[in-house]
Amino acid sequence: MPRRVPVRAPTLRACLAAAALLAAGAVRAAAQVTLVDEGSFTVTRNGVRIGREEFSIRSAPGPNATTIFVAQASAVYDDRRLFPALSARPSGSPVSYQVEVRRGAEVEERWGGSFGAGRVSARITTPRHDAVREFLVADGAVLLDDDIFHQYFFVARRRGPRVLPVIAARRNRQELLRIVDRGSQTVDIGGQPLAATTFLATGADGVERQVWVDADGLVLKVVVAAQGLVALRDDPPKRAENPR
Repeated sequence: MPRRVPVRAPTLRACLAAAALLAAGAVRAAAQVTLVDEGSFTVTRNGVRIGREEFSIRSAPGPNATTIFVAQASAVYDDRRLFPALSARPSGSPVSYQVEVRRGAEVEERWGGSFGAGRVSARITTPRHDAVREFLVADGAVLLDDDIFHQYFFVARRRGPRVLPVIAARRNRQELLRIVDRGSQTVDIGGQPLAATTFLATGADGVERQVWVDADGLVLKVVVAAQGLVALRDDPPKRAENPR
């Protein structure tokens, strides 16, 4: 019979050392992810509340020693809910985007796309069809989805007099926004007046979107006057740890 080799149980010291290594690794991993912004918007139309958006934006290590921003949200409009998740470079240029739209208990649409080499490759799934779409986008384009407001953070990082290419993901096309600074204003958030800078983002359809941001570029308010639409932050933002 083959000789049995006794296996010793790990000592308490070894167990504690292993636990310490695991804990240290977890701390290091957690330290790599930085909270940039977190909060919520109340959305009204002509003064009547129609929805709410809760969101978070974090920065995390990307490939080749780069930084990636991860922006996620849950937006509710009556029985319609949107769950967007965007990964983007610090410039705002998207790496990937997924959004699920639900109406009641049913999934109305899933859109998932990756971005690279001036092209978007997306898969769109609805109850009626499953399709793949590809379209070209300009270098430096940012992404904005309908009825999602925290994503103006990425436009704010590129604000200044310019024409900015914008990816309208679920409409499967690129559009142009004309960005014009409107100077400094004060905006009331949760009963507290906050200093802000504002800019106008005007699309090819002529619709103006006025955006208020704080000194860190965190979105405080978005107004689409032609639609009577206002997205107002519920509380002042916590200081971003490192939004740059």
